[in-house]
Amino acid sequence: MATIKDIAERVGVSQATVSRVLNYDRELSVNPKTRRQIFEAAEQLNYTKHNRKSTLKPKKIALVQWYDDSEELEDLFYLSISLSIEKKVNESNCDLFKTVLTSELTLPNDTEGIIALGKFTDQQVEQLKLYQLPLIFVDDDQTGNHCSSVTIDVDLSVKQVVEFAKQSGHDTIGIISGEETARYSGELLEDKRLTAFKHYARLNNYPLTFIHTCPFTVEGGYQAMDALLKQSAEETLPSFLFCSSDAIAIGVLKALTEHHISVPEQISIMGFNDSSVSKYTIPSLSSVKVYTDYLGIEAVLFLLTHMTESNPVPVKLVLGTTIVERETTRGC
Repeated sequence: MATIKDIAERVGVSQATVSRVLNYDRELSVNPKTRRQIFEAAEQLNYTKHNRKSTLKPKKIALVQWYDDSEELEDLFYLSISLSIEKKVNESNCDLFKTVLTSELTLPNDTEGIIALGKFTDQQVEQLKLYQLPLIFVDDDQTGNHCSSVTIDVDLSVKQVVEFAKQSGHDTIGIISGEETARYSGELLEDKRLTAFKHYARLNNYPLTFIHTCPFTVEGGYQAMDALLKQSAEETLPSFLFCSSDAIAIGVLKALTEHHISVPEQISIMGFNDSSVSKYTIPSLSSVKVYTDYLGIEAVLFLLTHMTESNPVPVKLVLGTTIVERETTRGC
């Protein structure tokens, strides 16, 4: 595991600066370039090394992202996948063209395949299909639109979270879910973690009394929990709280600390994604580990196969997850 010292040495800043950036210290003033370098270093230093070079003929691959650079830094999930895709494309002796989805998307004429990273509406999928190129979606199941994808098993992941809470002895559980809209269309997107959470909470006889939503950002998590704590007493909190992303969980932790509610003594917190900053929060964040490096690797390999072999039907590759226990969870 990379240390704060390792990250500081790579970026050329102090260890204190790295620690404050990774903990999303709102009072720290640091330029966006340095902030991004710190997050990228934290991600890259944790990657498994894959040194074998591909002998495939160089090809041009387009990576179409729904997050821009600033949005990636608010929730490192997509930044991590993007870096993994870029790394695997380079190892495969291919050229990568990165762009953000817009209503007037234009790809280079020599593009031979597309990786679409993020959440896309039916209209946006049709926009990408107009290029008539091999197309792979990452973190977005587009089987219904006759497109192949690489995703994670969200349903099973949340099932494991609820079972973890039950086995740990928690009698009340809750969720702060993420809310987001599709780029430029404004269409509200479903948080599948929330849907699965409601289902498995009912199956395990948990009352659904603590369900709230906020943006998938640190600030969103902070504002949501801060407002909830100002509105009601801490006794109304569940003993176990699941957050739909690590970013939300980090914001929740900040609000709880400011309100002098101890974690995990008074409430256990679990995030989702296990981003590189999870191990650096205070206390360190328990989370559902999504293997973002392998999401990127498999997406590139999947696309290269599609580019060389005709695929008559859409194929969905589903990756599993694991729970990583750290300091924010405990048994009752």
